Amino acid sequence: MNRLARFAGFSFLVAAAAFGGFMLARHRVPDAGAPPPPSLPGQAQMLGQPRPDFSLPDTMGVERSVSEWDGKVLVLNFWATWCPPCRKEIPEFVALQDRLGDRGLQFVGIALQRPEELGDFIRETGMNYPVLAGEISVVRLAESYGNAVGVLPYTVIVDRAGKIVFVRVGPLPGAQAEEVILPLL
Repeated sequence: MNRLARFAGFSFLVAAAAFGGFMLARHRVPDAGAPPPPSLPGQAQMLGQPRPDFSLPDTMGVERSVSEWDGKVLVLNFWATWCPPCRKEIPEFVALQDRLGDRGLQFVGIALQRPEELGDFIRETGMNYPVLAGEISVVRLAESYGNAVGVLPYTVIVDRAGKIVFVRVGPLPGAQAEEVILPLL
């Protein structure tokens, strides 16, 4: 496949992810007593499965492996700076990491962007957890975690044994994240 075709395909995926994130944010369901958010094809099959292995560069360009956080309750959050619902949920994740990190919680942000595009946003939001980044590699990784259509934000929670126990399409309110996380700690 030539470079132009790959770029066109990637551009389409990015546009689809942005549109999906926008539509999910716009049609967000109230938390109390509301039906669950929409699911994606392949998402339900992820529950109870071992988390897929991967490596991605962090914002300094250092390759990081997910196995580095084995034994912790791991929250993988797929996001981008251009995604409004992603930007909204990150401060709640920062607070949870700050409050529960010493009990074995580890958030890892996985940005659908080049690492060099993230520094200002990370500093502004005070992100206190690792951020890994990539473009096509992040799209493929999201697919391996059940996000077949590239919707952002997309969050996966993995227990200490490395099994996927929770998957969320769209924004994850901090209170709901905490309800899932606390019993796992």
